[in-house]
Amino acid sequence: MQAVTWAARVTCLAPVAVLLVACGHPAQGEPPPSSPTPRPAAGVALGNTVRVLREDGGLVSAAPLPDGSEAVALAGTRVLVAGSGRLWGLDAGAVLRDLGGLGDEPDTLTRGLVASPDGHHWMWASVSQDDSGTVHDTLRVAGDGMPPHALLTRTETGAALQPVAWTGAGVVVADEPLGIGGYVIFRREFGPTSLLDPVTATLRPLLGDDCAYSDTGPTGSTACVVDGHEGPHGDGPVTLHLISAGGGSLTRSLPGDIAQAGAAWFSPDGGRVTLASSPALATDSEVVHCMVLDTATARTAAGCPDGLIPAGWLAADSFAAFRTPSTGGGDPGTYVVHGDGTATRLTSGSQVVGTSSGTAG
Repeated sequence: MQAVTWAARVTCLAPVAVLLVACGHPAQGEPPPSSPTPRPAAGVALGNTVRVLREDGGLVSAAPLPDGSEAVALAGTRVLVAGSGRLWGLDAGAVLRDLGGLGDEPDTLTRGLVASPDGHHWMWASVSQDDSGTVHDTLRVAGDGMPPHALLTRTETGAALQPVAWTGAGVVVADEPLGIGGYVIFRREFGPTSLLDPVTATLRPLLGDDCAYSDTGPTGSTACVVDGHEGPHGDGPVTLHLISAGGGSLTRSLPGDIAQAGAAWFSPDGGRVTLASSPALATDSEVVHCMVLDTATARTAAGCPDGLIPAGWLAADSFAAFRTPSTGGGDPGTYVVHGDGTATRLTSGSQVVGTSSGTAG
């Protein structure tokens, strides 16, 4: 593995808005485009269209996704779209702007596009496979006014590095086996995860492949789930682990009929974490349970409607969630879940890409 030092520094700016990204179709009566306001906002990608919505459902901007789009991410108040060797950005101007090349061949696969907390830098993996089956994997970083730089290059067989999240503690990178499929309700990593320092381009082990990474909180705590995926399980129940920055662990074991769990997202203050779970029976109306836990005790602090899968917090007392057409409990779509446990439907789109607090500057 070869490291290329990146000397740029990233500084976080004060949040002024909140965004969410999803896929689907607009709900009936969705308001027309409007100018962004200081109110929290939500960004939504609908089928082959990316849309940015405020938390109250107001449409901020929308644009068709380019042909060959492979990865979509939220960077502050801007949506990033990568694929076919190019990167585009969508802001409140409602126009996809070409941000330049990705620094690799157009037929190279783009995986794991993530953005820094301030929204001004982004990272992804460029992955290709030669005729011998050898995987050539490069982690690249770029940003506003900064062309792509290679941070790490690796040659492997059957696995590739992939950025998962850019947190205050560093970039979380998963070492993912290629060709993994199956019935997966909640996003998860199938390989071990590490923290990447973008300045020194070094990896530090974070979690093994036995605990699937979900999120890192503002205090450095990590949420992961043991046995919360398809395939063989251990003898114990599906269990959420909340691991503090100092290494201490708090657990929440789920009932014996639960086969999958995930969507564990920390609130902005780190005091709460969402969790979704399911028997994973692969029915036409899959059962999904949704809850909010207190991170100090791992006990239930609040509920949310059945069938909703949390997608990220929008504020201290609200988070985005979605229900797919194959999940029971109500209409499919993207929702905002409020502090009292009620939910407001924003759009029928039910593939959420992510949420962001947004930033100034």
